[in-house]
Amino acid sequence: MGGETFNLPVGPSDLCFDTSEFMKPSFSADEFLHNYRNAASLEQMRDDLGMYLKVLRNSMIELINADYQDFVHLSTELVDLDKRISDIQLPIEQLRGDIVQVRDVLTGTMSEITECLQKKREIRLKEAAVHEVERLTVTLDKVKEQLSSTTKTEMVSCLNLLERLSLDVVKLEFVVKLHEKHISEAMHEEAKDLKLLLLDKLKECFLQVLEKDDKKSIEQCLKIYLMLNEVKTAEETFRKCVVVPKMSQIICESSLQNNPQGLVGIYSKITDFVERKMKNLLEIVAKNPNFKDFDFLINAFWTEIEQRIELNMNSIFAPGNPDQFHQKFTSTLTFLDQIESFSANKSKFKEHPQYKSFMVKWNLMVYFQIRFQEIGATMESVCSKSLNQLFVTGKDFKLQPFVTMMTSIQTSWSDGVYLPHLFNRFFKLTLQLISRLASWIDQLLEAEKFECDDQTQTGFLMLVYIDVLTLLKEFPKILELTVKKAPSNFQSQKQLLESCFNESHRNLSDRLKKIEEKVSQDLIANSSPYIKQVNDIPRLYRKTNREVPTKNCAYVDHTLAATKDFHEKYGQNVGNERVLGFLENVFVALTEQYNSAVSEVLTSVQKTEESLRRLKNLRERGTGNTNPSTNERQGMSDDDKIRLQLQVDVIYWSREIEKFGIPQKKIPKLTELLKCVEEATKIHVAEEK
Repeated sequence: MGGETFNLPVGPSDLCFDTSEFMKPSFSADEFLHNYRNAASLEQMRDDLGMYLKVLRNSMIELINADYQDFVHLSTELVDLDKRISDIQLPIEQLRGDIVQVRDVLTGTMSEITECLQKKREIRLKEAAVHEVERLTVTLDKVKEQLSSTTKTEMVSCLNLLERLSLDVVKLEFVVKLHEKHISEAMHEEAKDLKLLLLDKLKECFLQVLEKDDKKSIEQCLKIYLMLNEVKTAEETFRKCVVVPKMSQIICESSLQNNPQGLVGIYSKITDFVERKMKNLLEIVAKNPNFKDFDFLINAFWTEIEQRIELNMNSIFAPGNPDQFHQKFTSTLTFLDQIESFSANKSKFKEHPQYKSFMVKWNLMVYFQIRFQEIGATMESVCSKSLNQLFVTGKDFKLQPFVTMMTSIQTSWSDGVYLPHLFNRFFKLTLQLISRLASWIDQLLEAEKFECDDQTQTGFLMLVYIDVLTLLKEFPKILELTVKKAPSNFQSQKQLLESCFNESHRNLSDRLKKIEEKVSQDLIANSSPYIKQVNDIPRLYRKTNREVPTKNCAYVDHTLAATKDFHEKYGQNVGNERVLGFLENVFVALTEQYNSAVSEVLTSVQKTEESLRRLKNLRERGTGNTNPSTNERQGMSDDDKIRLQLQVDVIYWSREIEKFGIPQKKIPKLTELLKCVEEATKIHVAEEK
């Protein structure tokens, strides 16, 4: 009854688990609880497991009853089992001991055989080493003899001979390394000396073919160096024997001072050296894949150039004079680009440690700080001037802070100041200049009053407003300039640059709204005192026998004078739509005040009229005369004239607002004001009838 054929009894159908889980080879109680933790509560799972346990017990009892005879037979077979096991235990242990003895004998024999084979191998190696030493001695003598005769041969023959001898030297090195333990120290030294002699001869040939600019012979020399695994030796030879003698004359402080072109002239000589002395060598290395390990430009040329510039011309790194520093750094970048153009692997050139070390020598942060102080100080000094000193003429802008800010931005991105390596800092400087201008505007707006001889406060703020509008129009040009100057790695982030400029654009636009509010408040403050003259209208008509009003009072024109002057003065410069925005804010506030003043006067007139009427009625009752005179019934009363004058004024006010191009619906209280005076007049007329 193996596990493969035994089937568990089926439990009740309402169990919260699958009974087949218990037959899985990988059954785990923890995993079982984890899988069915959500199927039922722990109490229900306990009850279901107890129920299924009863099913298993019953199944076990039924199984025993069904196979009872087999169980009895099995128990009978197990009688005297221990005695039978003990009877066979002793022979088995004796057999085990014999097997262990045989294994030990075999192990010892194998060790002896292995030792003998190792000794035999060593004897063979010694014999081979003796033969190789004899051959090595012959090879050494032959190579020495042939190397001594190379001075008498032609260059081509010499190179061919050196190529053959290099093969012998390579074999010689292999033999020496293979039989290192069996070859004497003297033989080791002799082999090394022989290779050095070969390299000396190869060096002479290499320098000669470089001088003659023989491409074929240069390629053959490089093959020999590669064959000898002496790539670094070839590079070092070129560096010490070709680069160093020439560069020691070119790269020095005296040469820098005496050269008419200065640093540019020195870089020109270095580039000319590469063109004349290294061009063919670099082309040979670039064209032949086998020469990929050679890198004369970096290992033989650039390392020497960089070290000599650092040691002998360290004055070029001084950032004290920013103009000279910029000129030297930009000419250096041009020089590096020219050197990089000769490199087959441009990324390798820029990733070289000495290239990075050389670039770190240029203290760009100090240079930027100097430029930042120059540009920032200019902007700061202008923003600190008195308002009377800020007016400019003949410019796109009206005020000097805007002119200075634009000039500063253009200066910071000019060819004589901007450096691509500092793009992010110059971009930040541009945003800081705009922000400084915005803070200057905030200072003006926060001041309750500021002194300016040539302009009123409103006039000065409007000049600021006009300049802000002009500046916002220049933003696309500033952004275009910034993107144009951005290095290639920033070109893909144009959207990010635009978002930064949009933020500055929004900040300045917010200042426009604040200026609108400030100017509107000034206009309201200048106009609102005249509205108070509405209270004088009753005094003009009461007991004065004035004619019926047909013309508006002067206070209305006085109230409108400031807005008319503002519209006339700035409608063209700012734009009619923006000016109407100012006026709309002004008329909303003034109309609200006007409405309150008119309502107060009408209420006062109505109360006065009612008081007079009650007083008159009392008098008439006292005299017994209840019929009004003909003069009283005919004509217009003083109160009617007051109401009519208010209506004439309000209608005139409404028409003047509409002349500006502002609809009535944009002035919330205007319709209410018109309705108020119209109803007051109609009510009075109705009472007369």
